[in-house]
Amino acid sequence: TELMAGVGVFAACFVAAGAECRCIIEPDPEARKCAVVNARSPAEIRENLLDCDPADLPWTHALVAGPECQPWSTAGKQRGWEDRRAHTFLRVLHTAAVMQPWWVWIENVAALLSAREGKTWRTIQGIALATGFKIQMVKECASSSHVALPMKRERIFITMVREDVFDRWGWPAVPDQSPVAPLYLSAVLKDQSRRQDLWLNEETHPITWDEERLKQDWDGKGMTEVGFFGDGGWGQRIYA
Repeated sequence: TELMAGVGVFAACFVAAGAECRCIIEPDPEARKCAVVNARSPAEIRENLLDCDPADLPWTHALVAGPECQPWSTAGKQRGWEDRRAHTFLRVLHTAAVMQPWWVWIENVAALLSAREGKTWRTIQGIALATGFKIQMVKECASSSHVALPMKRERIFITMVREDVFDRWGWPAVPDQSPVAPLYLSAVLKDQSRRQDLWLNEETHPITWDEERLKQDWDGKGMTEVGFFGDGGWGQRIYA
């Protein structure tokens, strides 16, 4: 079962490894259509995790999820649990507590670890332990730059294993997958004939620039949004 599935990439990975996806939950209708295809037409398709009673979901050996990351992302306001979008993370933990699958796999932003001086991560650990799971970080941090994309999107991967399952088998084995040579934006800019698919065409994707932020001096720390294209949603913001 994949919760907050998006286009079903995680389910597709596990299906490719030999698993069977029984249920997909995703609120966006277009993303949900893609998820159903990528997950090889699961038996159950639900629209909204927040509207689902976990007790009504089919039991599965595993839950995989990518709950909304904006409450902790350094690109956002980092309001944490005060942000309603953070409730999807709590609902993932709630679903795991009720369903009691063998294991749970969760992806989120690296900033989750340091949010509220580590209190957010300790809260998640406490909920997992209190509901019968061991919990650990599978990879402390991974970035899209490690798979030859000229962007830095750091992620963490959390594994929870039900205690009785852990006593028998321990943690799932993690294959050694060393990152490929990173591709940085500077390399693309220096060689404009390379990876043309990564460039925006301003005729088809007009960019809205934040003129005030463009005039500000950069102190070399962090990043700031300087513009966007489309409606400025995920993957449509421009940072410097």
